[in-house]
Amino acid sequence: MIRSDKRIQVAWISLLVGLMSVLFCTSSAARERLNLTLGEQKTINTPSISRIAVGNPNVADVKVLDKSNQVLITAMGVGETNLIIWDEGDRERTILIRVSARDPWEVSGELKRLLKGVEGIDIKPVGMRVIIDGMVLREEDMQKILKISKFYPQVINMATLSPTVLDTNIELANNELKNAGMSSARAVRVGNRVILTGDVPDEAAKKQAKVIADAFTKDALNFLKVGIALKKMILVNVDFIEIDKGALTDFGIKWGNLMSFGAEVEAESTFRGGNTKPLVGTYTITGNYGLNINLLKNNQRSRILAQPKLLCRSGEKAEFLAGGEIAIPIVTANTSNIEYK
Repeated sequence: MIRSDKRIQVAWISLLVGLMSVLFCTSSAARERLNLTLGEQKTINTPSISRIAVGNPNVADVKVLDKSNQVLITAMGVGETNLIIWDEGDRERTILIRVSARDPWEVSGELKRLLKGVEGIDIKPVGMRVIIDGMVLREEDMQKILKISKFYPQVINMATLSPTVLDTNIELANNELKNAGMSSARAVRVGNRVILTGDVPDEAAKKQAKVIADAFTKDALNFLKVGIALKKMILVNVDFIEIDKGALTDFGIKWGNLMSFGAEVEAESTFRGGNTKPLVGTYTITGNYGLNINLLKNNQRSRILAQPKLLCRSGEKAEFLAGGEIAIPIVTANTSNIEYK
């Protein structure tokens, strides 16, 4: 009897061990593994995708490709994460994604071979990362570094274009902006970046300025203002002078020969004033202007009323107001008012 009980116990234990083995194998089979290196991409086929979930998006970026049964996995960071995929029948598929970094010394060696001939840079491993540092002497070399470093996620690009080279490129860009008629727009350097400042008349000019700047400097920041382009400012020195009529000839002004004023009236018609000829002609001041003014002033034949300095935009009016208004009382039999003249 005791032996029978022992046999039953052994049988149960064997059965439990077998069940556990089956469950473990089933679990292991259901849990797929995917090993990637940093920056690597891989697609997996899964029919009838309903939804997906990833545990740590910093390790792996997962996207369902449009109109397909494929999932694109991109290794973003070193570590492990789970990807769960559900089909339309709500069945799960679990994938363990493990991302490892490439040997930084190996990556450093590749970069040195690819960037051979680029002057002014230093490539060195730091931990699991690779650093590109230094000052690049040519714009085309800088563009080469930027393009190549994009293919290596564990590479940190700290290389910058030499300020001397950048200033030269900015000067070329400004000359081209001026040749294109955008003298109010300028490219300036702020640190290692190029910024477009100033004013342009419209959006088309703003886009054109960006294209010009990018031809000489990469990714210029466009801070141009539209529609408020500043015109050239002009400083005008004006003299208001009262001159004795008899001194006009001495001053060099001959009104009779230079000015004409009149009206055109046809025969046997009534003058309506509609065809009045405008005041036309020019006057000139001969000799030294300042000398003539002082001479007339000393002879008490002229006096200076005002000498304002007026500032105006090119093509616009300059205005000057002298004096003020005088209050004149007007009294009638019934009312009294004040008029300002």
